[in-house]
Amino acid sequence: MRTVLLRPAAVVFLALLAGCGGGGGAPTVAPAPTGQSVPAIYDDWTTYAHDGQRTGFEQLPTGITTSTVGTLTLAWRNTGVDPACVRAAQSATVFVDQASPLAANGLVYVADVCGVVTALNRDNGTLVWQTRLPVAGSVSGVYGTPTLANGKLFVPVWGTQSPTARGGYLAALDAMTGAVVWETQPLMYGNMRSDPIVANGRVFEGVSGGDPDTGYVTGGIMAFDELTGQQIPNTFPIVPSLSIGSLNEGGGSWSPISYDGTSLYFGTGNTKNNLGYQDSVLAISPSTLALTATVAATYDSAGLGSSDEDVGGGELLWGGNLYFESKNGYYYGYSLATPSNPSAQFKTLVNLHAPPGGFGAIWTPTTNGAVIAVSSGYNRGNYNSDLDVFPVGSGAKICKLEATNSSLYSYAAFVNGIGFTGIDNGVPSGTPDGGITGPAPWFVAFDNNCGILWKANPTDILGYFYAGPAVVESGVYAIDNAGNVYAWKLPSRMTASTLRRREDSIQPGKRLHFWYGHYIPGHLGPHLY
Repeated sequence: MRTVLLRPAAVVFLALLAGCGGGGGAPTVAPAPTGQSVPAIYDDWTTYAHDGQRTGFEQLPTGITTSTVGTLTLAWRNTGVDPACVRAAQSATVFVDQASPLAANGLVYVADVCGVVTALNRDNGTLVWQTRLPVAGSVSGVYGTPTLANGKLFVPVWGTQSPTARGGYLAALDAMTGAVVWETQPLMYGNMRSDPIVANGRVFEGVSGGDPDTGYVTGGIMAFDELTGQQIPNTFPIVPSLSIGSLNEGGGSWSPISYDGTSLYFGTGNTKNNLGYQDSVLAISPSTLALTATVAATYDSAGLGSSDEDVGGGELLWGGNLYFESKNGYYYGYSLATPSNPSAQFKTLVNLHAPPGGFGAIWTPTTNGAVIAVSSGYNRGNYNSDLDVFPVGSGAKICKLEATNSSLYSYAAFVNGIGFTGIDNGVPSGTPDGGITGPAPWFVAFDNNCGILWKANPTDILGYFYAGPAVVESGVYAIDNAGNVYAWKLPSRMTASTLRRREDSIQPGKRLHFWYGHYIPGHLGPHLY
């Protein structure tokens, strides 16, 4: 086991959107691990929703089929990754974990809102290394899912403007040891909530502006050198001209950035007065950060009368097409046959209670090549949400899975025509999470017609699932919003050590009772803070 702890760095007031290599606290490191074996099983879930196209689709053999999925069993559950963060998150009324797990190198990687990044042994869930990144506030840590590339784990840190000005920054960790390779200097203003992507030797990250805790600044896309962390001089501002201090107008990109090998795609929000690139999906060049296409403007497109119609989720790139949702309640499909002028395929209303009566999705559509899973988002009043299944290339819904007391936030993970997701996996603003008396959280596998193929044992689950899962050859990994990490495996993937851990350690647990005053920092707008 190797533990890496960063001493808290002194807070420094820096120029807006400044960044450089190095910096941060000096790590205290234990002796280097020895005798580490090469994994016999190849896991490749290295970024949000598996890959840069955000497909959520594991296409390598896993052994999980419609015939075997019913034999998945909880192999291990780690309930002690960061106990202090559970208390801090409860006090601040936020989820402990919003970042999704990654699986590679024989490890499972997780990160929490307190800035703690952890690597667990994928076979038994034991701690391999843990790094605590500097944060200005107790829960101003990691909200976006890190990305693993070329031996490094790139971690976005949210940052805060209150009580101490230390904005968002990126850190690069050695993927096998957790040692800090570099940190960018924190922004003076602006948060980093986006799920980063690595392309052409650069790390791209979104910056959010326009919310109270961002300093009401212009958000956009930043690029850093992959090896050094040095900021690339170019940035892409979502709102080119802005009077700082204007609520909900700064421009934000807080969802996954997608990459098709030519352009980077990302959603925008907090563009209240249509300044610049209003609530849209944009495409930019990874070499110049210059705009190559404006895919769709969703601002007030349905006449729903809300200023909070951001593209809050990610963009799925599949088969030359682009799929995404907006908080205006619509699901969109676009053809990229003409990159500079994408053409609309369909526009389907999936949330009948979207603004002002409800709240559309921040889900990222994912696919198994035949169907795409979409969330209807948060419905105000009844607090429920649907997981809707559509054919690829069509806005005609096939079926739905319905949650009874929550919203679906992240993505479904697919393998061999099977989707995995949490149901009743989130908590709307101002409502309890179910606690002792509410609906128990589910974690399920479903088919293309929304049939439930497998359901995790309810007594094994201790919390709701905000983050999407990772499904790879070694198993199915998930993290709940209270920081508990789960591994479900096929019998053929259950090692002797795993079985012993299960017999000794896996006991039915009591769910924590959370009451959240708000639930998605950076996504909801100032009236919900």
